[in-house]
Amino acid sequence: MIAASLLLLMEEEEAFWTLSAIVEDLLPASYYTPNLIGIQADQKVLRSLVASGLPQLELSLLQHDIELSLITLHWFLTLFASVVHFKILLRIWDLLFLDGSMVLFQITLGMLKIKD
Repeated sequence: MIAASLLLLMEEEEAFWTLSAIVEDLLPASYYTPNLIGIQADQKVLRSLVASGLPQLELSLLQHDIELSLITLHWFLTLFASVVHFKILLRIWDLLFLDGSMVLFQITLGMLKIKD
């Protein structure tokens, strides 16, 4: 999904090198390995951020026995390409390139807060 979105914006070689920069430089190590260690760690961090910043949502998740990563894992895996409109995606990616992977948490918390 990320590569497809990049190909809408640039030529193949530029898309390849941009994707390479995302995977190797912007995201934490082991993000896209077969066992997804990096993204699992980010999901645990996200859960603790939700617990501290959105206590009502945390309570609802616990009451209904919902695992937050079932909702947000693909958001992180696709860097929101599968979730938001393309114009919004470009803005999110601008922020990602500017501020790094912490933007993933900020956007996710913002989206969850809107629905809280």
